[in-house]
Amino acid sequence: YSELVPGWDYQTFLDHIVPKQRTAVDEKLRATFAAGTDATFECRIVRADGAIRWISVAGRYRRDVDGHPHVAGTTQDITERKQEERARRQSEKRYRLLAEENERLYRQQFEIAEILQNALLDIPAEMGPITVGHLYRSATETARVGGDFYDVFGVKERHIAVLIGDVAGHGIEAARTATLVKDVVHAFAHQTLRPAEVLRRANGLLVEKALPGFVTLLLSILDRETGACRYANAGHPQAILKRASGEIETLGLGAMPLGVDPRGAWKPADVEMRAGDLLLLYTDGVLEARRGRDFFGEKRLVRILKRKRISASTLPQQVLDEVLAFSGGTLTDDLAVLALSYAGQPVGND
Repeated sequence: YSELVPGWDYQTFLDHIVPKQRTAVDEKLRATFAAGTDATFECRIVRADGAIRWISVAGRYRRDVDGHPHVAGTTQDITERKQEERARRQSEKRYRLLAEENERLYRQQFEIAEILQNALLDIPAEMGPITVGHLYRSATETARVGGDFYDVFGVKERHIAVLIGDVAGHGIEAARTATLVKDVVHAFAHQTLRPAEVLRRANGLLVEKALPGFVTLLLSILDRETGACRYANAGHPQAILKRASGEIETLGLGAMPLGVDPRGAWKPADVEMRAGDLLLLYTDGVLEARRGRDFFGEKRLVRILKRKRISASTLPQQVLDEVLAFSGGTLTDDLAVLALSYAGQPVGND
């Protein structure tokens, strides 16, 4: 063999190749040239100053005029290109690992959020004289959790607390905030039967924690023996009450949401529920469902309530069906619907 690198004979060339590559390069070259073909390859060499460089070698097989085999080579220093390729591979690897980790964390957080959402929406179908129907529908399939929540629970022996709320935002953070609000309302509702006071205390805690966004909330506390119901509204859409007679009433008094002003205050209002009455609570995703420039609105809810064949257990699905039919099957926001019917004096306690 002659010169693969100008100025070096074959053995000198091999001696300069880094030890890990030397044998493989030698075997490849001998096999290639034994077959009478050219060879192009890349390898690392050690320079006289000890620096390691990448080179690209093109070995050309020829025979001289006497027919003797002769090999000559040209080289190109490709160290910078190799360094760039290595940096790119490392960057791609880091990006891939980061993407995989983000995907893992997303799945983990999504699973946690679904658990939180299910806990927020898990309520009994009956509580003494109260029959409950409810549903939650996300605006998208990719983010099936959000800040809409509701609950019905017993307090102080014969009272039932009914709440529905909406945390600004979507995803796991909204679900976590909703869980916090629900727990806070639970705690304060067991301390006092005054819903406006519960809102005041909950607001103070939320402002203190400096949570992002705000929370709308409608809280009612019902005496299940007498039907007396006191409620307070923190910026939430007003509830609609259908009397057994068919008459429609609204539970208004909407004020500022929770988590905005530490000095926030809310006024209570009273309504008496009678046997056969039906109460509808919902989040703004119902009212804001759109068809072009037209919103679903409260009037369409009232029309649903005026139907003869409705009940607490079937009303939420009827509302959703009407909303989807109106909007063409798409939602601009998550929605929650909670319906309660009151049967009057209970036969016994839970």
